[in-house]
Amino acid sequence: MESIRMGRMKIAKLLSLMGFHDDDPDATTQIMRQRLREIEERTTAANCSTTTRKLKIKFGGKASVIQEDPTNHDTEPGSSSLPSENRDNEDGVMELNNGDNMGTHSTSVALENPNSDHMEIEDFIRSIGGSEVKLVIEKMLTKSDCEKSQGRLLIPTLQVKNHGFLWMDEEDKLGNKESISVEVFDPERRKLTLNLVQWKMTKKTYALKTNWKKLVITNGLKESMVIRVLSFRLHQKLCFAVVRV
Repeated sequence: MESIRMGRMKIAKLLSLMGFHDDDPDATTQIMRQRLREIEERTTAANCSTTTRKLKIKFGGKASVIQEDPTNHDTEPGSSSLPSENRDNEDGVMELNNGDNMGTHSTSVALENPNSDHMEIEDFIRSIGGSEVKLVIEKMLTKSDCEKSQGRLLIPTLQVKNHGFLWMDEEDKLGNKESISVEVFDPERRKLTLNLVQWKMTKKTYALKTNWKKLVITNGLKESMVIRVLSFRLHQKLCFAVVRV
């Protein structure tokens, strides 16, 4: 009993130092945890801002080391010097070295480049005179998306990443149950003409149809594959590009 009493006294003292008084044990526990999380986050942020010394990124056969001196106040926050080292390397690796009074620690993780395909298709779009590139959806294809009898790709509005891909007159046209003829470039950069429509199912949904079945067959698209659909403008006309992820 004495140990319990002493424990309660210590908790009461801690709460007093934190400026909190409450007789509700549940509320006390929640607030203590929240305060401790805040303290931990502040401490972590402070440590990160003062200990980062070197960032070495290896990708595509080359490795670059970017030096950053946290004590140098002549540079802008977050700026770094130019890459100081390059050498051949087979794997994509990112190493983050944190220096402190206890020594230097190194952590290596696999470095992926999830935006490489996105950047490649953007370069292609610009090469043919396109502009206003927007990511419309990243989607795991469903069985119905790939079925020949359906012949359409559903784009649920709740999954749309950028609703600004449509102009106002196009939204009005789709809202009036009209279709919009669009050029669509498949993963191999082949151009097809499809129709964009808007359906009211459980929720409002866009759909690409007409030649979608041909696109699926030609590119071997199957259920559970992941694709990205990007919109862009070519001479102000709405177009799309489909990319395998």
